[in-house]
Order: sequence, then structure tokens, then C-alpha cells
Amino acid sequence: MREGHRTRGFPVFGIAVAGLVLGHLAIYALLYPDPDHRVLVLSSTGHAYLPAFAHLAYVLAAAAVAVVIGRAWGEREGGVATSFAGLAGVLVITQASAFVGQEILERLVSGSPLHDLFSGPLLLLGVGAQVTLAMIGAAIATWLRRTTQHVAATAPLATRARIWRPRALAFLVAADREPAMPAFVGVRPGRSPPSI
Repeated sequence: MREGHRTRGFPVFGIAVAGLVLGHLAIYALLYPDPDHRVLVLSSTGHAYLPAFAHLAYVLAAAAVAVVIGRAWGEREGGVATSFAGLAGVLVITQASAFVGQEILERLVSGSPLHDLFSGPLLLLGVGAQVTLAMIGAAIATWLRRTTQHVAATAPLATRARIWRPRALAFLVAADREPAMPAFVGVRPGRSPPSI
């Protein structure tokens, strides 16, 4: 999804995926409090991939936080108040639509009947959870951006440019000419261990 002017500076995809997965987990935990029954329901409705998808969502959420901080660090303070409404609107539409589409697709792929989806409270509660989480995600991202801009405004301009300029980061990586892998793994170059 292309980010508009109001959501520029926010990684919408990472925030939306994190909210989508969190909402899935929360709704199924609410509707099926017994863990054994929940696992059975999740596996029968095509949600077997959800734990792996949750790990991906954690990585995307961390990347989203890093991008919000990185972009806000180099921007001037201002224009943040209008960004919350735009970001919240995009996240609400994206997450609610993705939740409904994902639930339908999961049931079609797994052969589970769609009647249960539309007759029970899952869809209504799930969309409500996605709207709530989208608003929370927008509020957190907006606060994080505003706070980073405020901190960056107090930092000297030269420091701000040096920290976030890609060439400076590439220089820091290239400055160490020694191979990093042996030190990371704990192997020192030189004599090999004695053979048995």
C-alpha cells in the first residue's frame, strides 16, 4: 500500500501486520480460553501457520519502530498532529479488511465451513479488535515520532546528520577490516584443536 502525505514517515505495513496478528491471537484467546480447545479450533480453521506468522510480525513491528525513529530523527518537528488521523484511518481500513479477508481465505483453504464465521461473534469481535489495535498502533507510532523529533531537535545538527547518513554507517562497517565471524562464533584463527 502506498503511503500518502499524511502517513509519510510511518511504516504502515509493519504496524498493520503486527496489529493483525495481535488481534488474531487476542480474539481467539478471548473466544476459546481453554488452550487445548483453542489449538484444536485454530488447526481446524486453517490457523496452523499463526505461530510462525507471529514471529514474523514481531520482526516487522521492531523494524517499524526502527523506521519511525530513523525517519523522525532526520525530520523537523511539525505536522505531526495531522499524521495521527491519516495513519489511524489507513490502519483501520487495512487491518479490518485484512482480518476479514484472512479469515475467509483460511476457511476456504482448510475446507472449514464459512457459516460458522458469519453466524458467530468471531468476525464482529475481530473487526472491533482490529479497529482498536489500529488506533493504538497509530497513537504509539505518532507518539514515538513526536518524541524522537523532540529529542532530535535538542541534538546538534552535525550529530544528527552523522548518525543517520547511510555513508557514515557504511564507513563504520568497513572500518574494521578483520573478519567478524570468528570473533562472533568464538573461534580464533591459528592452530586447530587436537584431533582425537
